[in-house]
Amino acid sequence: MSAISATYYETTAFKSLVKQGIKATVPKFSKEHLKSASALQVSLEIPVVEMEPRSEDGNGVSLLTLAAVGHMSSRASWRCQHVDGEPSVMVHDGFCDYRAQNPRAEDVLHITGVSQRLGDGKHTLRFLVHTFHGEEKVIIAQGNSILSEPPIPAFSDVSIGQLAPPTPATPAQPTPPATQASSPTSSPAPLPLLRRKSSLHSAPYTLPKKRVSFGPNEEQKLFQFMLLNVTTQDPDAFKELREVLDTIGVKAIKMFHVPLPIQTSHKHLFYFEVYDEDSAKVESVIEEENWAEVFKPETMATTRKGNMAKAMSMQDIVEAMILSTMVATGTGEDPSGIPLRSNVLEVIANKEHIKKAMQRKGVVERVTEQLSNRGMDILLRLLDSQKKT
Repeated sequence: MSAISATYYETTAFKSLVKQGIKATVPKFSKEHLKSASALQVSLEIPVVEMEPRSEDGNGVSLLTLAAVGHMSSRASWRCQHVDGEPSVMVHDGFCDYRAQNPRAEDVLHITGVSQRLGDGKHTLRFLVHTFHGEEKVIIAQGNSILSEPPIPAFSDVSIGQLAPPTPATPAQPTPPATQASSPTSSPAPLPLLRRKSSLHSAPYTLPKKRVSFGPNEEQKLFQFMLLNVTTQDPDAFKELREVLDTIGVKAIKMFHVPLPIQTSHKHLFYFEVYDEDSAKVESVIEEENWAEVFKPETMATTRKGNMAKAMSMQDIVEAMILSTMVATGTGEDPSGIPLRSNVLEVIANKEHIKKAMQRKGVVERVTEQLSNRGMDILLRLLDSQKKT
C-alpha cells in the first residue's frame, strides 16, 4: 500500500468516526488513537481511562460504551471501502453485542472493526475488543451488525400510488404522423418510471443515555432485557423465552443466549430486545423487589422456567449472586443496610455493598460452590480488585 493510500484511509476513517459521534464516548479522541486503517479494517487503541461513561468505582466501562465504539470502528472500515463517497441512503441495524469480561482501569483496549460485503447491497460489520495482560491476549467484547441499502420501490407517473412493473422502462417509439393511422395491434410505449425517495436515512451510532437503544431513528428504539435461570437442552430454539413473551403479547426483535456462569448443566441466559412500545409490558413482569431470591445461587441452580430482569453483564450477575447471599431474606433489610425492596442494578452500582459482602465470612465460599469456571474467573477478578482498594 502506498503512503498516499494509507493517508487516504486514515483520514477517511478518522472523519467517519468523528461524524458518528465517537467523542461522546472518547472525549479526547484524536488521530493518535487510530493505529491503522485500510479497505479491510480499522484498528484503534484507547486507554480505558479515556472512555466514558466509566463504572462508579472507576474500574472498566459499560457494554454500551464498548459496543458504541466497536460498531463505529466497523462502520468506519465500511466507509473506507467507498472511495467515491458514502451512499446517501443506508440502514444500519441488526446490532448484537457480547462482553466477555469487564476491562481494568489500567488496560489499553485494542478495537478492530471489519466490513465484508454479502451481496444484494448488504454488508456484515464486525468488531473485536481485546487487551493484553502481560503476554496474554484477553478478549473483552465483540459484536456485529448489518448495513444495507433499503429497497427503493418504483412508481409510475400516471398511476399514482400503484407499484410500477419491476422491469425497466423501454424507450418510447416515435409518434406516427397525424395523417397516418396507428396499427390496431400496436401498444402505447411504456411511460418512464419515477423512483420515490426513501424516508430511511443513515444515522450515526450514538451512545444511549439510559437504556440500550439501537436503531436507525428515534422511532425504532430497542430496549434490552434478559430471561435468566432457564433450564433447557435446546437453547437455540428459544422456546422458553417465546412462551413467556407470548403470554404478555410481546415480540422479541433480537435474541441470543449464553450459558449462565454456574455449574448446573443446561442453565442458560436469554438476552432479547423489544421495541419501546413493548418495553413497559416486559417491565411489568420483572419482580424487582424479589431480586435477592432470583439471584440467590441455590435459586439459579434449581429454577427451570426462568426469571425476567433488565439486561445485565456476567460480572453484574456474579455480583448479584454475592449480594443476594449476604442478604437476610425475609427480614426486609440485611445487616449491611441493603433494602430488599430495591433495584438490583442500583444496589450493584454502590460498590460499598459488594465490598462488604465479599468481606463477610462464608459469603464468597457459598457462591463459589455454584460457579462454573467462567464464573470463577469473574469472581477472582472481583477479589483481586477488592485487594487493590
